[in-house]
Amino acid sequence: MASTYDRNLSDPHRAGFFKGFADYWWGAYTRIKVTKRDVLTPKLAPGESLTIAIVSDIHADQRFMPLSRVAEVVEKTNALKPDLIYMGGDLRAQDNRWMTPEPLPELVDVLADLRAPFGVFATTGNHDWWDDPATQRRDSLEPECVPLLRAAGITVLRNEAVQLDHPSHIWVSGIDSQWAYEGKGRDHGSAHDLEAALSEVPFEAFGLLLAHEPDIFPKLPKRDLNGPIDLVLSGHTHGGQIKVFHTRPIIPSHYGRRYAYGHRIEDGRDLIVSAGLGCSLLPLRFGVMPEITLVTVRSG
Repeated sequence: MASTYDRNLSDPHRAGFFKGFADYWWGAYTRIKVTKRDVLTPKLAPGESLTIAIVSDIHADQRFMPLSRVAEVVEKTNALKPDLIYMGGDLRAQDNRWMTPEPLPELVDVLADLRAPFGVFATTGNHDWWDDPATQRRDSLEPECVPLLRAAGITVLRNEAVQLDHPSHIWVSGIDSQWAYEGKGRDHGSAHDLEAALSEVPFEAFGLLLAHEPDIFPKLPKRDLNGPIDLVLSGHTHGGQIKVFHTRPIIPSHYGRRYAYGHRIEDGRDLIVSAGLGCSLLPLRFGVMPEITLVTVRSG
């Protein structure tokens, strides 16, 4: 005779309820999902495409996001076979009474296994700066993660751009964190230089901008049919990190929920904000699953 528990699981509606409940409360500590987004552009040649995996806001921590789980992220990302991988910053967790960050050299060794035909790109996140005392004292102009990532073969874009060896005319720009120097509230000093990052990007190219914080999106130069930036990829917000009854009470953005998560289109330009993987400040994450975001850009 089937137990009540077995009958509950055999009912697809109940099974779906229990799965959703589990994902909401403790799925964030045990699972990593893949979220797929599609972007259409007339700037890619017919039949051409570009797939980009976003691996952002790892916040590697010895309990919630240990190196073994980061290795799982690397394996899942490589299995997607993206053309390009974007690491969106905030590599380590904060060092506080609730979280213990993984050592940066060991973390970068794990991330060095990421593979993509057009390369692995990275930009700096605010915590890469905030948790580096030398940068906050202005003794250093780059976070300690930058030389380590470059030594591992990862291209760190710091207010600069490169052209991809792609059949279509594609340029990738990247800016430093807009919240690089910790201040009060949301009044933080910036290390980004958008003008420098876009200075070499031809208007006729498909322009991809990598920016840790999505707040840069409405500040981009006005886009016309030959605009320099067509797609922006960001992280930073963690999708709110905590979602209660469809409400995200804490979003680190000057624009509130406007750029909290997902796919936005404004003025003919696309923004993809990944929910990222780890936790900031406290190891609390529920209602927002950790994710690898797979973006497919197609001609259209």
